[in-house]
Amino acid sequence: MSGKRPDDPTVYVRPLHIVARQSTDVQAVADREVAAAMNFIRNNIARPIQVSDVVDQTQLSRNILAKRFKNALGRTMQQEIRSLRIERIAALLVTTSMPISQIASTMGFVDSNHFSRYFREEKKMTHLAYRRKYGPLTHGS
Repeated sequence: MSGKRPDDPTVYVRPLHIVARQSTDVQAVADREVAAAMNFIRNNIARPIQVSDVVDQTQLSRNILAKRFKNALGRTMQQEIRSLRIERIAALLVTTSMPISQIASTMGFVDSNHFSRYFREEKKMTHLAYRRKYGPLTHGS
């Protein structure tokens, strides 16, 4: 305001989250069965899917698919499901004003308490604290 330029005009802004567009939402996996499993997980992440649901979408046994999935991606199918669900919930918290109960319902949770525990275990904070910290109202929207 005094007309002087600051010594270091660089401003660092931490990203809030990543928005995956359909054109970039592709995991390069050479194994067709693992790719099919990943595709199923991504397309059904708002449902409470289980590993058995993923296995049913492939031609492999649970053990074979689990080994190939872990080898290809470095994580288990359950870890992938959980990670993608949490990221989807986090995105809804940050990019919408949907009530928590509606987000829980949208993501297939029948119990808001389970939804709260699920989120807190992964993000190490409550969904409300996450929304306050990263949501649009705290960032001048």
